[in-house]
Amino acid sequence: MTENPGTRAGLNVGDRVKVHTDATSEFVIVSIDGEDAVIESVRDDVPGRFPFHARLDRLVPVES
Repeated sequence: MTENPGTRAGLNVGDRVKVHTDATSEFVIVSIDGEDAVIESVRDDVPGRFPFHARLDRLVPVES
């Protein structure tokens, strides 16, 4: 996958996101390819932590 500098959704590689508005878990965008992103948990202590695919337009930015 390629790392685009920006997307139409305004999300970039390295941004923290949630998978929906009511989610409590945070993820970081590892890479972006078109309308898909690979995301991974921001927590190192999560059992079974691994990157997975998500639709970019469904991700919600984490407010700082």
